Amino acid sequence: MRGVSAVIAVILLLMITVALAATSYVWFSSVTETVMTGGTNVTERATASILSDFRIESSTPGAIYVRNIGSTALSGWVIYVNDNPTTIKAVPDTLPPGAIGTLFFYSYTGTGQNTIRVTTAQGATQTTTNNVLFYANFEADAVGQPPSNWTGEVNGGVRIVDDSANIPPELFGNKSAYFPGDGLYRRLRSNAAIPVKPGQIINGSVYYRGTAASGGKLWLGLFYGGMLYQYNYFVPCTNIDGNASYAKCSGSLTVPSNVNSANVWILNYYGNDALYTRDITIWID
Repeated sequence: MRGVSAVIAVILLLMITVALAATSYVWFSSVTETVMTGGTNVTERATASILSDFRIESSTPGAIYVRNIGSTALSGWVIYVNDNPTTIKAVPDTLPPGAIGTLFFYSYTGTGQNTIRVTTAQGATQTTTNNVLFYANFEADAVGQPPSNWTGEVNGGVRIVDDSANIPPELFGNKSAYFPGDGLYRRLRSNAAIPVKPGQIINGSVYYRGTAASGGKLWLGLFYGGMLYQYNYFVPCTNIDGNASYAKCSGSLTVPSNVNSANVWILNYYGNDALYTRDITIWID
């Protein structure tokens, strides 16, 4: 029996050795494959990063123009305003080497001393600055609905419309905020407040078009303290011609004493004639 037991023991030891060898082979193969795959991915990412580069050619409050100066296509664009990601539209989505593209903002709120950081999925990054306090163009909003991130005053009534037939090509998108010409002097007030200082000079502009043959009027201004008529305006956009395309109206104002924040405010002052507005910009010099 002892002899038989010794033979069995040897066989068992051989089986255990073979099993351990097989297990070690599988484990080492898995580790090797993981290391090689990870190394390949790291190499690919590093290569893409080395070959990826772009230059910011110019910028406006509503767009950044970039040129691909690397040797690989760029995509996955993201823009950060003071480290806060913003919603944008890249045209084209993928930018080939040597080409110029446009990164359009939808809306954002700034401080007047903004650091704008642009990044791509390939690891390229560049920065610029601007002096914008507020920008909105309504492109992210749904047609037929009230503008998001705005409060409608005087029973609301302002809604988003597709006005692509009238929006000039230099303005991105096809949507506008429509103020009905029902005599109720409709208003919009931004939900976002912007930082201001007493005595500070603030600039504002808006693109608009009207339906009146003459005499229509739009006011763009700042709204303080939550009271309906506690406001001042940059400049009234007057004598709006219903047959004209979009025009730009701009002006400046001085912030009153004891005021440290404000909301953007738009009024269809004439009341009886419908108005279309978009691309609202507030900035400091």
